[in-house]
Amino acid sequence: MPAIPGAYLAGQQVNGIVDGTVVRAAQYQQFNLYGAITWLAWTNSCMFWYEDTGSAMQGVLIASSAHTAGTDPLTQTAYPPGFAIYAGGNITVNGTGGSNITGEVVTGTPFLFFATGASEEGTAGNIQAVINDPGSSEGLELNVAGPKGSVHTDNAWMALTSAGKDGSYNAGGTLVYTNTSNVDLSALTWGSSGVQVASPISGDTNSYQTERLTLYTATSTLINTTGAIQIIDAGVGIGTYHIHGRMVCLQGSTSVAQVVEVTAPSASLIGGNSRLTVVGTGETVNMYRHSSFPTNISTPSWAANAYWIYEFDLIATFSATGTVSVQGAEGTSGDSWTVEAGSYMEINPVGS
Repeated sequence: MPAIPGAYLAGQQVNGIVDGTVVRAAQYQQFNLYGAITWLAWTNSCMFWYEDTGSAMQGVLIASSAHTAGTDPLTQTAYPPGFAIYAGGNITVNGTGGSNITGEVVTGTPFLFFATGASEEGTAGNIQAVINDPGSSEGLELNVAGPKGSVHTDNAWMALTSAGKDGSYNAGGTLVYTNTSNVDLSALTWGSSGVQVASPISGDTNSYQTERLTLYTATSTLINTTGAIQIIDAGVGIGTYHIHGRMVCLQGSTSVAQVVEVTAPSASLIGGNSRLTVVGTGETVNMYRHSSFPTNISTPSWAANAYWIYEFDLIATFSATGTVSVQGAEGTSGDSWTVEAGSYMEINPVGS
């Protein structure tokens, strides 16, 4: 049998029966040099480990193993079934070469770390669970963080959130890249509103559509000024988009030309055309070719009260984030016209 370290006294049997090498119905305690209990076992399937304070002061419970829940006999700490740790301790499963899995609770936040033992590993990949906005609107969040290198410290991580308790926000997810200055960039989010990507440009907090977006006019829009009036708009990021739209318009009481256009941030317009069609007997189609934004068009002088359609089909590569907007204006002051409800614009990100 190995020798007992000098800092500890031999254990003692309490209220038990020794029958040869078997101890029945007993409690076993081990003490430090000063008499404080450091380890104790019950024969009713419970084992307890206490902190060694290096003095006669009784240490707190640091671990337990039990068949059923209960309260330990020395510090009256409630323990659950199975194995548990307390007082800010951790559980580590060690592999070879420095690899391990460690579970711990840091100031109320549970963590699980996955270390590889590699010399390049600065911070191990980890999972943590947190509470957002404690109170009436609180929600739960699970973060999955990729590892950080010891030299190159950027990393990527993901947050999965529950809905708010009061329903003020929905469940969703976020993918984030954090640079070496610890600044979060290029966040991708998904949830009840689809998928969106936030701008990688420093200081830009807008979100941009990464899947097909169809926008429509729920009510009619009166165009009653020679200054541009916005009909439909949508945010775009840096990249190439296919932009298509169809506006159904009603001429006013005077036969005059009107103005329509699509405006956008800095872009190379790879290809684009517009079509104006008057609806009715003897339908007339007017085609226009575009090489840059805005795609300003002065329409023909439509007949009074005639319906006409403005359609556009554009492929553009944007070099800056911003807004694509369909706009209209009076060609002559005082001669208004209307864009009907149900007009629409579609934006699709595309590859080259």
